[in-house]
Amino acid sequence: MVDYDFDRRRTANDTSNLFGVYKTLMVNVNVKSRTLNKWMKQGKTALAANIRDKLELKSHMVYKSFLIWVYKNQDIWDAHDPQRGTAAGELSTAQAKPDD
Repeated sequence: MVDYDFDRRRTANDTSNLFGVYKTLMVNVNVKSRTLNKWMKQGKTALAANIRDKLELKSHMVYKSFLIWVYKNQDIWDAHDPQRGTAAGELSTAQAKPDD
């Protein structure tokens, strides 16, 4: 769990959202566990970038709240990029699956 940054969460809600992100990647977006492992071994910045890119690519299959949470919590992966602030996240979530 440490490898996938569950130790970096700040609240129970963060834990739930992080779990939801990984579950969405594996179930909805069809990212295999070996792919996640490969990304993780490339470093936290690569893991964060790959997660963000996959979720954006398949945004129509991802709850908008998960995309927004990923944008707002890049520090969990030590990969905050000021160029990809909230405005970019808002634009990228336009096709996201609405929250029920």
